[in-house]
Amino acid sequence: MWSEFPSSSTKGTFFVSIPAPEITSKELKLQIKRNEISFLFPVALFFSPSTTFFCKGIGVYYKKVLSVRTNVLFQKKGLVNLERFKYVARTATGELQEGTLDAESLREAAGILREQGMFVIKLLQSKGDRTFFPVPQSAGNPKYAALFCRQLSVMLDEQPLNEILDMLSKQKGDRKYREMVQGIRQQIEMGKNLSEAMGKFREFFPANVIHIVEAGQESGSLSNVLERLADFLEKEYAARQKLESAMLYPILIGIAVICAICFMVVFILPTFVVLFENFQTELPLPTRILLALGRFAEVHGMWIPVITALAFAGFVWILRQETVRYFIDYWILRIPFIGSWRQDTEWMHILSTLAVELESGMRIDVALRMVREVPSNRYLRQFLGELEESVSHGYPLVHILGACPVFPPMLLELIAAGENTGRLEEMLRKAADYCELSSENFSQRLQAMAEPSMLLLLGGVVMGFVLSIVLPLMEMMDQAM
Repeated sequence: MWSEFPSSSTKGTFFVSIPAPEITSKELKLQIKRNEISFLFPVALFFSPSTTFFCKGIGVYYKKVLSVRTNVLFQKKGLVNLERFKYVARTATGELQEGTLDAESLREAAGILREQGMFVIKLLQSKGDRTFFPVPQSAGNPKYAALFCRQLSVMLDEQPLNEILDMLSKQKGDRKYREMVQGIRQQIEMGKNLSEAMGKFREFFPANVIHIVEAGQESGSLSNVLERLADFLEKEYAARQKLESAMLYPILIGIAVICAICFMVVFILPTFVVLFENFQTELPLPTRILLALGRFAEVHGMWIPVITALAFAGFVWILRQETVRYFIDYWILRIPFIGSWRQDTEWMHILSTLAVELESGMRIDVALRMVREVPSNRYLRQFLGELEESVSHGYPLVHILGACPVFPPMLLELIAAGENTGRLEEMLRKAADYCELSSENFSQRLQAMAEPSMLLLLGGVVMGFVLSIVLPLMEMMDQAM
């Protein structure tokens, strides 16, 4: 039987083959492999220069068609397909306010602003923030989300929610966080519950966090759910900070290498060009290469920034194509060393999120639907969609995960034990902890290797430049003597 479901964003729809009940792990792996191969033809078509405009036209057409079909599928599954709007409005006190909000339509967005007592001056649909490395739309801000959940979990058993929000909105500190709390308080005063109020601030709260809070409200254990959610978000924020710290040093060294090359070619090399051109014997190879670079920069210098900018823009445009991104995301997970690290990082977020959702009382099919928004890797998003569909048809979770070529095999025993003993949430958390430990160990090794490697690279560039100048000077001195 064929079943269709929306992808993690509203840009496309995947068609997934739902296997018969007697499916084997080998057959499922073969089906996944067919899905992977089916993406190779569009990639090859896209890179063909003679079909670039054809692909672009087809892409525009399918974007419109799939957008409509995705909205229908969202309605069938009981989900809301929200759009983001930018607004400029004036408050009841006459203060001008700018911001963004999520709503189903332009009419609903205007109604939300009017309910908040604002006079709408400008309201436009946002096209979204474009980034070089796309991230899931539900990424949120774990720093603010963790702080908000932690503060509520500590005080919710002692004080009413309205009083807590009023007190938090009057605290000194981060203005952005304070405005977010004030907005949530306004939504609750309008009669909405906590999860609905948080849903109006998707730039702070991922979709899975909102649904976990909703499940906590329905189960009557909101305080405990918020505490577990705060632990999870704090750990996720710490992991993100470690990753940024690990990447900062190599990036700075790389920038230093580029600046050093530009400085030497533009300012130092011209002082030796005339001297070397009058040199009677053949120049060393490093010197000839350096002089060729200098002549190219002198003749075509004005075109270098233009060509670089156009090449960069074209590269970014290619990366934004969904088919290309899927292809790249799949092979990133298969690269030796780096692929294992990316697998551990992605599965750490997926499994820990799934554990928190199940602990909050959410059904596993709903939890899997929500967890599809977590990974930034498009291949994993598609696989999680297949996982959700298969589990809803009664297949064991461990069998479907075992068919995934990028799932760590060591974790299958933990998940199988969790399903057999009824402690799936606990085993998912242990599996996530294992992935986190493995990812941290790799990050530490990568950082330890990156520092001396980048220093050697910088030293090699400077040494090569110095030798290309010093060697002919030494030969000239020998001839003079």
